[in-house]
Amino acid sequence: MLFKQWNEFIEPRHQLDFPILSKNDESLQASPIPKVLFPSIAFQNYEKIIITTQLMNPLFPEKLIESKNLGKIETQLTLTEDQNAVNEDGHSWNFNENFPNEFDPDNEDRENQQQAFNFEFPVFAVGKVVIISIQDNFLKISPIFSNIISKKLIEQLPRTIKPLILGSSDRIASVKEINDHTCTLVPPEFITGFIASLLTELTIHNETLQNGENKFQFDAILVPSEGPLGFEKLNLTVIQDLIDLFKEEWPNLDPKVYAEESYRNWKLAGSVLGAQSGLYI
Repeated sequence: MLFKQWNEFIEPRHQLDFPILSKNDESLQASPIPKVLFPSIAFQNYEKIIITTQLMNPLFPEKLIESKNLGKIETQLTLTEDQNAVNEDGHSWNFNENFPNEFDPDNEDRENQQQAFNFEFPVFAVGKVVIISIQDNFLKISPIFSNIISKKLIEQLPRTIKPLILGSSDRIASVKEINDHTCTLVPPEFITGFIASLLTELTIHNETLQNGENKFQFDAILVPSEGPLGFEKLNLTVIQDLIDLFKEEWPNLDPKVYAEESYRNWKLAGSVLGAQSGLYI
C-alpha cells in the first residue's frame, strides 16, 4: 500500500463544500462577486491560443523559450466582516445597546474588518502563440474565481482562432480529447476546476446560439493525474506524451534538451508521480 502525501487533504465534491472565504458565512456582502481585469491583447497578431493551468507550466521552460509578457489576469474581491454578527464565542445580544458606555474588545477587533482576495495569473506569448495559465488550488482559491474568469474569458477570446485547452483530472484513466463537437468522457469520468468551468462556459455559449457564426471552435486535451486541485501529480508516461506533443510547437529547440528541461521543471515543482518518496509497507 502506498500512503500518498495528499491523502490528508480531501477535495470537496461540490463547490458549496469548499472552504468559506468569509468567517461569517451568514453576512451579506456589498460586492460578493470578484472583479476580473483582463490585459488588452491584440489577438489578431497571433495564430494560436493555449489555455491551461499552472500544472502545465513546465511545458514552457523559461530557460529555453523566449516569451513576451502580455500582462496579467487580475481578480479582486474584498469581503467585510459584519461587526454586528454573532460568532460562536460572542454575545447573543447587542453589547453596545445594553452597555453604551462600555468597551467591547471582541467587537472592536472585528469592526470594519476587511479581507482582500487578489490573484494574478500570467498571460504571455511565445512567437505567435498566446499562453494563458490559471492557478488551481482548492485550499486557497475559491471556485467563484475560476467561474468568473471563465465567463469573462470567452468574452475576450476571438472566434477566428481555435484555442487549445490543456487540463488534467484524477477521475480519468487515459488521455481524453474534447472539442466543440465531441466529448469522449464516459460516466463516471469527470473533470473539475478552472478547465471544467471553461469547457462548461464554452459549451453553454455554443448551445444557446441559433446559428454557427459566433460559435467557438476549440480543442481540449485532458490527461490523467493524481491528487486534488493544486496538488496534482503526473506519471512519467503522461509527461512524456505531453512533451512529445509540445516539442513540435518549438521546432527551433533541441527535442532532447527540451524534454530534459521540461521534466526537470516538473520534478522541481513536485508534480512528478514518485518524485517525492512514499511509504510502502
